[in-house]
Amino acid sequence: MEKEQYKPRPIEKAIANQEPVKTERVETKFNEVFLVDLEDGGRVIFKPFDGEDFELKEYVQYKRERAAYLFDTIFNWGLVPPTVIREINGRIGSAQVFVEDARHTDGENEKLGSVFEKDVSRLDAFDFLIGNDDRNPGNYLIKEGRLVAIDNGLTFQAATEDEYPKYERAIVENGEFLKKLLVDKRGIEIFLNLLAELIPQTEIDRFKKRLAMVAATLNLEFSI
Repeated sequence: MEKEQYKPRPIEKAIANQEPVKTERVETKFNEVFLVDLEDGGRVIFKPFDGEDFELKEYVQYKRERAAYLFDTIFNWGLVPPTVIREINGRIGSAQVFVEDARHTDGENEKLGSVFEKDVSRLDAFDFLIGNDDRNPGNYLIKEGRLVAIDNGLTFQAATEDEYPKYERAIVENGEFLKKLLVDKRGIEIFLNLLAELIPQTEIDRFKKRLAMVAATLNLEFSI
């Protein structure tokens, strides 16, 4: 039987194939990051592999940026901007759609309303499943009152399953959404096939364990 195939979105094809016309270095504490203007007028944040923090190089962060986006888009989380792997100026890395007119929260989450609070809860559930313990106000943005999850290069490496109680409330709050995810066998198969090209099998096995933990919390029969 043929493996289920993932069909890239038009925006993915655009940012993967458009030629860069301008590249500008963005100041960051760790990795090299560039804001790149593309020939169609779009812009991406580009993070080259050879510019990743040496101490974290084992994680191959650009592949994890792509993995987080794939998990987002296949299951309709609505959190991560489109992200692809491509070369720019001879360097391989991740290219993510630059979110225009977005801002950081500056610690004022309480003023952003109930829609944002729901997004935070959804992001907690998302981060649990993708093994991300690096989420902080510096790596999400706000646009029009909605949350945008960026900087996903350290996903799928943390043992968030060992801290499950801290995430359980978010799992319950997003129970109906997660049940739909867990019964989407086709989507899970497609995602696991893609994930096998991006991260080690040991981390995929931990991801499967986290799925099973969520299913148990939601009293849902589940197997892969």
